[in-house]
Amino acid sequence: MSQGHADKSRAELLEQIQELEKRLRKAERSINSTRLNARISEDIAEAGKTLLMKAQEALEEENRLRSQKEAELLEATRLAELGSVAKSRFLAMMSHEMRTPMHGVLGLLELLLSSPLSSAQRDLALLAHSSAKALVELVSGVLDYSTIEAKKLELIEEPFRLREFVDELVALEGGASRDRDIAMVGVVDPELPDGFIGDAGRLRQVLLNLLGNAVKYTPQGCVSLRVSAVNSPKELDSSGEEMWLRLTVSDTGIGIAASDIDRLFEPFSQLDNTPARRYEGSGLGLAITASLLELLGGEIEVESEVGVGSKFHVLVPFALDPDWSAEPVEPVLQGEVVLVADRQPEVVEQLQLLLEPLGAAVVTAGSLGECEAQLERHREGLDLILMERALFLGLSSRPKSVEIVLLTDLSTGPESGSPFAPLHQTLLKPIRSRRLLEVVQPMELGAEPSGPQGVVLSSELIKEIRASRDEGTARVLVVDDNESNLVVAGKMLEHLGCAVDTVRGGRDALDAIKRIDYRLILMDCSMPDIDGYETTRRVRASQEDVRPRPAIVGMTAFALPGEEERCVAAGMDFYLPKPVGLDAMQGLIERYLGPRQESR
Repeated sequence: MSQGHADKSRAELLEQIQELEKRLRKAERSINSTRLNARISEDIAEAGKTLLMKAQEALEEENRLRSQKEAELLEATRLAELGSVAKSRFLAMMSHEMRTPMHGVLGLLELLLSSPLSSAQRDLALLAHSSAKALVELVSGVLDYSTIEAKKLELIEEPFRLREFVDELVALEGGASRDRDIAMVGVVDPELPDGFIGDAGRLRQVLLNLLGNAVKYTPQGCVSLRVSAVNSPKELDSSGEEMWLRLTVSDTGIGIAASDIDRLFEPFSQLDNTPARRYEGSGLGLAITASLLELLGGEIEVESEVGVGSKFHVLVPFALDPDWSAEPVEPVLQGEVVLVADRQPEVVEQLQLLLEPLGAAVVTAGSLGECEAQLERHREGLDLILMERALFLGLSSRPKSVEIVLLTDLSTGPESGSPFAPLHQTLLKPIRSRRLLEVVQPMELGAEPSGPQGVVLSSELIKEIRASRDEGTARVLVVDDNESNLVVAGKMLEHLGCAVDTVRGGRDALDAIKRIDYRLILMDCSMPDIDGYETTRRVRASQEDVRPRPAIVGMTAFALPGEEERCVAAGMDFYLPKPVGLDAMQGLIERYLGPRQESR
């Protein structure tokens, strides 16, 4: 073998060895990489296992917390339900305890108003009656707030007369305004109709709250309620059956800053929350007002200026009463010159608006100087004077040969021995339109004002009731454990011509019913021995075959939702929440003591 050939073989062998070394190193790297990957995979698996365990632990903890929260929520719901039940029971009990004595107060006042009274006595009795009604409505308002919260308040659509409604409102707040020496005025646009249908009770709540606030925040001056149509009174909705009314409560009080107006209708909101605030209140009144207006389909707007006063505009739609027709206005003062004198221009304006449709030529005075000037100017031409008491007592000379109506906050005439007596009448402020008409009418055109007797049965029904009473067939049984309630109901029924028996419990009622055939039974629902529901069930069970069966009317001070259904379920024919007035009692007489219905 040659030397060259040997060198070549050696080189090839060396090259193969180097290639083999490369492959070995590559294989070694691959083995190391595989081992590394295996270790990484093991680490990842171990980390995943750890994370999975932690995730399971977190999930278990979340489930535990969720179960705990659910248990806490269930417990909170249970406590809330118990609280709601307790609140309802408390409100029902308070309603019962307050309505029961108010039933006696209102009933006795209505009986008093049905008796002969002097003008001054009638005015005082009317104020007491209005105040008692306001207290009953306050109790109802407390219940309503609870009902509003539960979204269960329902509207009562009934006919009402707008001017009478406004008269009652200003009379209710009149006492508070007199205490503060503030004039209270109610003015209705003469062009507005008088008959509407809607929930006047809810609107009354709204306006009483606004009027009460106006009086509270007005140190001096005037509070007024003005009613007009949002559009022209002749512009109705497309159906011609509805009208939007604007009822504006204005005052000359402290006013409200523009920045505070948005907070007025928030629950429990007080514009002055300092411990030394001058004006007390719960902060609920305007919140309830806004909720009631929303329910009525209306809205409220506010204008105010600090130091000048405020105006609250209530805009609300009401249906027109198709059964109402405008009564012709008798021009009882046609051609007569009437002097109206009062230091409050709002009072003068109100009287002028009321007198001019009666045909009077009205001249006015707003001060003692103006009053004496008008008296001098119309020395021989005045037919009637309506004059504020303070101006009257300040006159330097007595008007002669002219009748005088004294405008007074005291429901009295001038002091004894006054050189300016006698007077025609006194007219108590706030002035009611109907009362004004009664006072200024010539005496021969009408009888002495009778006030709100309102209970006038037809002569035929009176004759029938009295004849039935004489025959012993129109007997009424009153069942109540409260003595004053028995007296009030008994006097009312006797006033309406009925023969009445009274008993003080369910057991006595069952005994009486066995002995006497009563046509009507007034049953108190809450009594200590046997309540009215059980008494009624026993009466019905004992008289299954009796025809005609007696009518049983439940009367209760628990004026809560569901009470009527409970009475009907017990077998009663009708249900009346206390207090029960003469009008309601009249309705019962007409319904159950009219001609006997053999099919009953």
